[in-house]
Amino acid sequence: MPPISKRRQIVDDFAARIRDGRLKPGDQLPSTPAIMAEYGVSIITVRNAISQLKLLELIETAPGIGTYVK
Repeated sequence: MPPISKRRQIVDDFAARIRDGRLKPGDQLPSTPAIMAEYGVSIITVRNAISQLKLLELIETAPGIGTYVK
């Protein structure tokens, strides 16, 4: 089985955190630099993962304020 991409790992991890209640509606996601450090990825990978989570309608972003669970 091929290794899972880092972007996919971030999406799966945050989706699981939302599903199991570790992240609840209104909770703010960690900052982009914090996610980059946690997963050892570039800003592009984090932005792509955030975009995917938005497409799944799990999160919403408030420019200049943060990213929140829907």
